[in-house]
Amino acid sequence: PLLTDFGLARASGASQQLTHTGEILGTPSYMPPEQAGAAYDVGPAADVYGLGAILYAALCAQPPFSGATTINVLHAVLEGSPTPPRELAPELPPGLEAITLRALARAPQERQASAVDLGGELRSWLGGEAPARQGGGTWAAALLLLLVLALAGGAASSAGSGPPPSPLAGPSASPSAAPSEGPGSSGTSAGKRWLSAPRRVLEHPGTCRVVRFLGGGRALSAGGGAVVLWDLERGARLRQWAWTGPGEVRALALEPEGYQRFLAVGSEGTINASQPAMLAWGDVTSSELEPERPIGFVLPVVDRVSWSATHGVLLGFTRSGTVSVLGDPRAPAGTFEADSAHAHCLTFQGEWLVIGRWNKASLQVRSAAQRGLLGTVNLPTQPWELAGGPRRHELVVACAPRPDEAAKGPAGLFLVDLDQSTCAAIAADASATPIVGLDQRRGWVYAASQGGELGAWRLETRERVWQAKSETAYGGLSAAPRGRELLVIERESPRFQWWDLSALEE
Repeated sequence: PLLTDFGLARASGASQQLTHTGEILGTPSYMPPEQAGAAYDVGPAADVYGLGAILYAALCAQPPFSGATTINVLHAVLEGSPTPPRELAPELPPGLEAITLRALARAPQERQASAVDLGGELRSWLGGEAPARQGGGTWAAALLLLLVLALAGGAASSAGSGPPPSPLAGPSASPSAAPSEGPGSSGTSAGKRWLSAPRRVLEHPGTCRVVRFLGGGRALSAGGGAVVLWDLERGARLRQWAWTGPGEVRALALEPEGYQRFLAVGSEGTINASQPAMLAWGDVTSSELEPERPIGFVLPVVDRVSWSATHGVLLGFTRSGTVSVLGDPRAPAGTFEADSAHAHCLTFQGEWLVIGRWNKASLQVRSAAQRGLLGTVNLPTQPWELAGGPRRHELVVACAPRPDEAAKGPAGLFLVDLDQSTCAAIAADASATPIVGLDQRRGWVYAASQGGELGAWRLETRERVWQAKSETAYGGLSAAPRGRELLVIERESPRFQWWDLSALEE
């Protein structure tokens, strides 16, 4: 038999914690805040919390909250935060701690979307880490128990109907987030289980603004007051650099070749900032950032950056329309206005400098060397993100109507030929939410949306080869230079996800 209410169990010598008739329905130490305080409707997120509390108790040998009386416990559930598991059991892996604490998030929307999603994260973590049991601990058995409970709890809710179609999928998309057959199958093979859930969820120290892949299974994350170098396979921080300039790190660029040096750009984040944006150079082999320095001109915020081996570093502040090129790339080589207040995204592509504009739903194409205006390319709707195309004269553009406008139009992915000033659809769907992460590698395009959709397309055939749907809103994306891997930022959160899509090429 399986015991699913830890409030009905006690170790020898422990105080009794039974569920009594006439009291609040549930065991307080394992009760989610919305049930304890009746502030929210109780739904599937409460089940996730309960499973997380059981996992916490199994890992730490105590419940996430305790107190002398039921009132004390309920107060702790409503107002407190559980002690991080690794403070109580230092041998626990960081990835397992992160999954547990996410399940115990106070706000329901910050937890895993369902018991099945929690089980998927645990299953993916077990497959990726497979750590050895240490010190006679019982966390391996605890994980197996939680997997059984999560899958059993989610089976009934998923039997009736699948999730709604992903807006990123296009008109021919299957309604399932992971088709049962073909290249998008979640399957039972070792690789395919990662097509429907991230291989690992990592946590940046502060709100994560940008992620970038390096070689050798490493990545950089930036945001808040830090830049972090990660070992993705182990989920471990290899090095951390502190940002001491104004505000927080909001943009990050890697050198185009070698992926060793990087540029961090930080600011206060407001147009009326008291100090201009600052930049600092770093090297992944060094433990120190070079001292932060002003960019050299008054630019209050930098939220877009592109680094070209030939043309230097391109910096932009999309809310003011101000764009600058650092030609050295250590000293300013000129600042110019790109149709003020309407520039929204920018990038170098070949010999061009391309700026996406919202006011006319178009791309402004300039010479990367001279910055002179060469022409414009009209788009179906406003450009949100740009990514380099498979050829030097091609660019991938993510378009969607502006949220403050009533006008409707196609939203999706488009391939622009800068030589011919033409635009062709890759995947268009008028119901898609804005795409906020876009990358192109080896002829594949990857996209993440504010609505929690992820998708991959093969450019040669315009075929969607993979999609996934989450309740989590996304805020950015980076694809690996080689292989089929993604880093996806959870919007306004410290967390980012590592997805392994290598099974798509099996």
